[in-house]
Amino acid sequence: MKEQWVKQFSAGEKVSGLFSVADLSSARTKNDKLYLRFKAIDRTGSIESKLWDEELAKECLSQLANGDIIQLIGIVEAYNQQLQLNVKECRCFDGEYDLEDFLPASPVSAKALQTQLESAITSVKNVFMHDLLRGILTEPFLTQYSNSPAAQNVHHAYVRGLLEHSLEVARFCWVFASQYPAEVDRDLLTTGALIHDMGKVDEYQCLPGFPIVERARLTGGHIVMGRDRLKAEIAQLESFPEALALVLEHMLVSHHGLKEWGALEEPSTVEAIILSQADLASARINQAVNLVRQAGDSEWTEYNSLMRRKLWIPNY
Repeated sequence: MKEQWVKQFSAGEKVSGLFSVADLSSARTKNDKLYLRFKAIDRTGSIESKLWDEELAKECLSQLANGDIIQLIGIVEAYNQQLQLNVKECRCFDGEYDLEDFLPASPVSAKALQTQLESAITSVKNVFMHDLLRGILTEPFLTQYSNSPAAQNVHHAYVRGLLEHSLEVARFCWVFASQYPAEVDRDLLTTGALIHDMGKVDEYQCLPGFPIVERARLTGGHIVMGRDRLKAEIAQLESFPEALALVLEHMLVSHHGLKEWGALEEPSTVEAIILSQADLASARINQAVNLVRQAGDSEWTEYNSLMRRKLWIPNY
């Protein structure tokens, strides 16, 4: 049974146990010696890890892959205001283990999320969009959509994260829509919110570290994959309006907001702008909340390199 968890690590602690591997790569020191770096992961979080022994690094590099379960021994060290693991021993583990030890999951139950999803779909009164959602969100895709992560590590990076995130985006969209009832189509926003990231089902594997599939890396990732799913489903629906199909396709390819953030096109309708802002809000807030959750009783969170700050947790 696993006894040491990433979330509880402290500087100077000796670590011995099972972890999963993500972001596996090699690099060289100033003295041109090869070393290994990766993230050691369990369901409570991840820690940057480095294996400096050149011979062992070469051996592990030839044997390990992202998603593998490893048995390691190492020392937790503090570096640049963050903890990292100095790995002394490492090998691929081929015994029995509980996969849930290595996959974080949403704090919201599957049942609660499914109830919210059904309510959201039912709220869509436009017959074409309602039928589209029913057609897409059916088995076996529904189970995959309900279990997939929304990302590898930035936000909602856990089992059921995609569904949790999509429903959050829908709720943010509804708030924005309520401020502009005459100009904004609520059904369109609900549909866009629920399917905007559906390509992540095809992008990520539900394995430790949530590795990205090769096809996703080479063909445009979840935005392109989601658009392909949308077009395929619309092709199966009789008399689906061409203009509506184009509007939905635009929402999917523009939901990242800016091209430098990965959008294929930037939002050019009111609903597309709202969707991109709701998507960003859900991602950023979840990122901040996760930092606070991980901080426990501390006044400050750990430094986050993406946000480029620590977060203060005031006791007022």
